[in-house]
Amino acid sequence: MQKTIGIITMYHNSINYGGVLQAYALTKFLNKNGYSAEQVKFTGKPSEIHRAKVLFMWGIKRAIKDILRNGKWAARRILKRRKGAITEFEEMVASRREVFAKFGKQFVPQNDIVYNSNTIKNANKNYDVFITGSDQVWNFAWYNPIYFLDFAKGKKKLSYAASISMDGLNKVQKRMMKKSLKSYTAISVREESAVDLLDGLTPVEPKFVLDPTLLLAREEWNEIVSCDCSAEDYVFCYFLGDNQKAKEIAREYADKHRLKLADIRTIRFIDIDGVERKEYGPREFLSYIRGAKCVFTDSFHAVVFSKIFEKQYFVFNRDSRGSMNSRIRTITSIFETEERFCYSERENLE
Repeated sequence: MQKTIGIITMYHNSINYGGVLQAYALTKFLNKNGYSAEQVKFTGKPSEIHRAKVLFMWGIKRAIKDILRNGKWAARRILKRRKGAITEFEEMVASRREVFAKFGKQFVPQNDIVYNSNTIKNANKNYDVFITGSDQVWNFAWYNPIYFLDFAKGKKKLSYAASISMDGLNKVQKRMMKKSLKSYTAISVREESAVDLLDGLTPVEPKFVLDPTLLLAREEWNEIVSCDCSAEDYVFCYFLGDNQKAKEIAREYADKHRLKLADIRTIRFIDIDGVERKEYGPREFLSYIRGAKCVFTDSFHAVVFSKIFEKQYFVFNRDSRGSMNSRIRTITSIFETEERFCYSERENLE
């Protein structure tokens, strides 16, 4: 009898382009190769206990730093609310979430029930195998035991291209990682550095594998693009961080080469005519990368799709610590395009 596979990743209610597209790719790849797989819809809001564990794992200095940083964010949100901007932002999020949900319903095999931390154990009766999917499911900055499949009792547990996205693990994190992964039968990760981080912590040897988006050929991605944007000459910008210098350089590059600029700004999308668009989901994201003359980004998946569609790209540091860049360094090395990683903003730009 064919075994059913439940995939747990940051998929349900996500408005992250790469996260949703990697979820699509892994389910499609498994199903086209004869398996019965679907995304398990899970709302992953951590409990207060989980938040306490995160602070415990990072240590008191990091905890205080995060509290102070979150306090600044809270103050900004209050200020925006007074100005009426927060309502507009929430409307934009709701609009994008609707577009993403429509994509998932049309293209991604998924269960009907939305599980939470209390009910996810009921999924055990529906699946024979569980896979921790790709994305930053093992990043301790937002630790959640569900992404370590702690609920899957008596089931085969695997990971595929799980991302840690950290340069190192402290003693507490190593201890929790060893405990969480002790019942896995196969473990694969998305960064070469993660193989070293897990050395001696897992019951099976961790393997480095490609992101799920690279399991599908370009022709398969072409099947779901929404439009052909190649009639226009433009630069496509997609930045998840707040590297203002990189954004300025993208504008300068566009002006120098007489190109228009399509730009995703946090939750907004400004198209090549300078008009803000709301109906912008995963299919449009693929379309604009495929049609671009050049891509400027700090996103792992924007780099991946630039390579898939054979586009010139430049990738920048996302934050000053560089802790989010290990997987991008890995992928540019695999693609043999290390020179596209602009560590000092303007280098390599021609």
